[in-house]
Amino acid sequence: MSEGTAGDLNPGPVVHLQGQGSVEGRVQDGVARFLGIPYAVAERWKAPKSPAPWQGTLFQRRLARCPQPGRPSATSEGHIMEDDENCLQLNIWTPMSALADSESCPKLPVLVYIHGGGGKSHSAHCPRESGHHLALAQGLCCVNINYRLGIFGFLAHPELSQEDRENMALGDKAGSGNYAMLDQLCALSWVQRHIANFGGDAQNVTIWGLSSGAQYVSTLLVSPAGQGLFHRAVVQSCADLNNVRQLDSSCDVWLGKTAEQWGECVGQELGCASGAGQLAAMRALPAAALVAKTFVAAAHDCYEPAIDRRDPELSVKPWSSLEALHQGRFNKVPVLIGVTDHDGLGKVELEQTLFQDARTREELEALLNREFPEASARVISRFWPSEAAEAKAVHQTLSRLSNDLWYFAGSYYMSQLLAEETPVFSYSFGGLKHSVHGSDAMYWRGSPKGTLPALMSTYLANFAPTAQSGIRDTGRVCILGTFRR
Repeated sequence: MSEGTAGDLNPGPVVHLQGQGSVEGRVQDGVARFLGIPYAVAERWKAPKSPAPWQGTLFQRRLARCPQPGRPSATSEGHIMEDDENCLQLNIWTPMSALADSESCPKLPVLVYIHGGGGKSHSAHCPRESGHHLALAQGLCCVNINYRLGIFGFLAHPELSQEDRENMALGDKAGSGNYAMLDQLCALSWVQRHIANFGGDAQNVTIWGLSSGAQYVSTLLVSPAGQGLFHRAVVQSCADLNNVRQLDSSCDVWLGKTAEQWGECVGQELGCASGAGQLAAMRALPAAALVAKTFVAAAHDCYEPAIDRRDPELSVKPWSSLEALHQGRFNKVPVLIGVTDHDGLGKVELEQTLFQDARTREELEALLNREFPEASARVISRFWPSEAAEAKAVHQTLSRLSNDLWYFAGSYYMSQLLAEETPVFSYSFGGLKHSVHGSDAMYWRGSPKGTLPALMSTYLANFAPTAQSGIRDTGRVCILGTFRR
């Protein structure tokens, strides 16, 4: 952290955070932005801790992102952005009018964005995900949060689980396999404590995630630890009904291994011998060594939360989302959920969950009979492109199946389960030359300029404070719209 102001920027408003210190922002077009506020301190594979108070007024010149492959240092809105394991920062954009010290000034709806990136890349500091326009045009108080990624955020290990048991005896939340989720919960708790100082309403918080960020929003929906921390949720292109990674129980999707066992495999990949002391050796390695193993098979599961059934009171995810939704054990808040016309990343998402690959129709049928015995014939009938050569047809079938599982069918089924007990608003987005995964993100933020971005950002702004949008009620699920460019 660095104090003072950057010489090439004009000083902006100062906000005092009780128990932490003061932060200084910058102003553009009547919107104040505060970048890089430390909401917690991250130590490797430990629960986030509250940051120590700082002296003076903090202006963060340096923005931290979780270490990740292929991301050189960069600049963002005049700030330097670098990799750092201690990356737990958040950014805030709020109208200057909301900072007026007046009881007559109403508090604004808060929109907390959880970025995507496959759980292994990206950060809260990406300029294209700025909350500036939503604050300017829609009067929202926007927050983007960082969290730990990949091996740093999702590693499970028997020795970490043992540390949990010791900490849980003291009433602390369990972290093994779920450090990224603890980070997000910590950020939401920070919002509850401090967002009023930025003009936001702590009793009117909407969480919004894209892609893997949407998976984490889905997890927060079923997490007992999320109770009371948010009041609406936006699930943009990816429910998490297919996330079945288990901390200490075998899982067919992950080749019969537990998350803890995969963590031991990561240790071996890192050159740390199995057994007592493996975790200490892993903690002693430089961050670059862990980043180099981001995409090895042993670390494929390090992107999604782990189901931890040890203690429903202290586990972030004590049951799968499917179990929780079927049993009504979820945070009953209004949900906005949808997909794009050509959503998904293709069959690579099946491979990331360690499904065996298939190259011929015979291998494909064997795979489907093993993984989906009751639906194998229907998968072939629905997705097989008869006009393509065999190898290409197999690839396209698996891609279409993956997209259906992770996006279309998953989102539809999740909306039906949610709607049993809470309002649900559904949408689809298309009409672009390629309405692919994430292509609607900039429209929800109100850019580029035009009728559709203005409409979609208005819908989002209407949903945030009221969960009403001039929708069409079809019974169980309200159809927000089919957006076409």
